[in-house]
Amino acid sequence: MISPDGALHIRHSPVFEPLIAADNPHANRLTVHILAAVAEHERAAISERTKAALAAVSSKSSWSSGKM
Repeated sequence: MISPDGALHIRHSPVFEPLIAADNPHANRLTVHILAAVAEHERAAISERTKAALAAVSSKSSWSSGKM
């Protein structure tokens, strides 16, 4: 589950409890862990690009956060 602040929270479950993903029933815990790590990396990269683009736009014009 992803919280409003963007942090990924995963419920701890025992190792012997089976993991079944609806969109990929053959995925195991390692696959899900790797996909979660990639998703977290992508979220950080998107955030950095967005902040850089907003900073570039605000330095070139008088636009600021969409408020009039």
